[in-house]
Amino acid sequence: MKSIREIIEREVTGWEGVEEKPHRFNGVEFRVNGHEIGHLHGDRLADLPFPVRVRKELVESGRAQVHHILPQTGWVSYRIQDEEDVNGALDLFRLNYERLTAREGGARMSNFTSKEIEYLTEQRLGRLATVNEAGEPHVMPVGFRYNAELGTIDIGGHNMAKSKKFRDVAATGRAAFVVDDVLPPWRPRGIEIRGKAEVHNEGGGQVVEDFSEELIRIFPKRIVGWGIDSDAYKPNSRSVT
Repeated sequence: MKSIREIIEREVTGWEGVEEKPHRFNGVEFRVNGHEIGHLHGDRLADLPFPVRVRKELVESGRAQVHHILPQTGWVSYRIQDEEDVNGALDLFRLNYERLTAREGGARMSNFTSKEIEYLTEQRLGRLATVNEAGEPHVMPVGFRYNAELGTIDIGGHNMAKSKKFRDVAATGRAAFVVDDVLPPWRPRGIEIRGKAEVHNEGGGQVVEDFSEELIRIFPKRIVGWGIDSDAYKPNSRSVT
């Protein structure tokens, strides 16, 4: 007799383009087009990443619960008590699979590699550099998300419209962004993004739910990645359009 995990694995990996890999916090993860569909922790828990708007709809309708660790993000959790709950879990995996694969027809192709996208979606904090009209620099730690629909980096925060970084971008339209970390014993990795930047009056809640609605959006023009697709000391550098 197959376990609940095996039943879900067999169904989801049968969908076109789906890849399976070990999840970094144990369990099994399903991916398509470089994006995570969701993952299973054994037979009893599924976690899936959605936009905050979709998460709200799923929780309000009772189809999922807020994430057990990240309740203010778009992540949802689905608890599996027995085989009767399997179809509900599969419905969520199918919903996210169709959302991610539907982009192929109309969305722009990402300038990031699949491994870079995976890295960006795993991270929570980066550093944003801006300059004012006098050329004076400013750098701050910020919350962000990779916007797969637009291929951009969306940056949010509290009281965003009153911040210096927001004013700098509004004035100059320029920004650079870095997210990095170090794996033991000493394996640095990260991504630097330079490009055109815009301020927007809505969308910040898609980064983290209780952020201000204003956000900064970076359209990459130059990407430098290290330790992700390449050796840490041989960066994957390229200009993009």
